[in-house]
Amino acid sequence: MITGLGFWGLFMYSALYYFGIDELGSQEACILNYLWPMMIVIFACIILKERLTVRKVAAMIMSFAGIVVLTLGQGEGASGNRLLGIAACVAAAVCYGLFSVLNKKHSLSQGVAMMWFWLTTAVCSFAASLIFESPQPISGWAWTGLAWLGVVVNAVAYLLWAIALKNSEDSAKIANLAYLVPFLSIILSAIVLKEQITVSAVLALILIVGGILLQSINYKGSKNNELGNKKSN
Repeated sequence: MITGLGFWGLFMYSALYYFGIDELGSQEACILNYLWPMMIVIFACIILKERLTVRKVAAMIMSFAGIVVLTLGQGEGASGNRLLGIAACVAAAVCYGLFSVLNKKHSLSQGVAMMWFWLTTAVCSFAASLIFESPQPISGWAWTGLAWLGVVVNAVAYLLWAIALKNSEDSAKIANLAYLVPFLSIILSAIVLKEQITVSAVLALILIVGGILLQSINYKGSKNNELGNKKSN
């Protein structure tokens, strides 16, 4: 079971997402990839039987509309097959959304589980590189970049995310907060990669952040109602 989670949730997610980045511009790929928090909400309702409220649905629709706006944009930064890139990012989102919910359902020890997940990913990545890639020498600052991506961006970040999701009372609250990442990615891509911020990207961000705020209001309101009911009892 743990090996399967590692294969689908980390290896397949990463492989599909990086393929999507290679085919699309970084702004487009990153924001499109953020279908996965919506996938978490959907799978949590199906698998964990979490309550699907009207406002939660509205928040998901609003955030998804932002993804649609971006997808239907001009795609100025696309560097390959745009349709394949879009399909890869959507498939990656499905893989990671299902992984996150199943990881929470089985209540695994996240420290041990993450070590096994990444071991599975390393083995699968090595096998895939032998089949699809030719060996490339690694030297200089490339080692620093690999260490940063491996330790901070992936190992530490994934562990913190899994702990946060496991300890949350409502998966949708945590999932919607993750929509802040594409907002930051657009800013960083404009600063670091000198990519142009498109109109469709701005409209998508407005819708996505609107979905976050709508879901946050829903969560706070439900908490206040619960506290009020407890006090009245």
